[in-house]
Amino acid sequence: MSRPMNYGSFSATIAYALLLFLLSNTPTNAQLTSTFYDNTCPNALTSIRTSIRKAVSSERRMAASLIRLHFHDCFVQGCDASILLDVAATALSERSLMQDLREVSKS
Repeated sequence: MSRPMNYGSFSATIAYALLLFLLSNTPTNAQLTSTFYDNTCPNALTSIRTSIRKAVSSERRMAASLIRLHFHDCFVQGCDASILLDVAATALSERSLMQDLREVSKS
């Protein structure tokens, strides 16, 4: 004996899945450009480039450390630069975690 199929709940499930799909595919206007800071901070890229070149020239492994830092802070859970924050009296920081102590230079 087989049970009759309940088409009402099946239709509701399909309608819910379709609604969820349509809501998750809404267009966004978050277009990143390489000229984003040109007006608000015109020297940003020059300052960053100078700082990185200076750091890498003083310690060659800094390039690899920066790539690792960027990967762990940005690709895993989104860029929030939380690893760069120092420990505060009211909150611990990622910078104090044992696995980060080896990689983060405290200058």
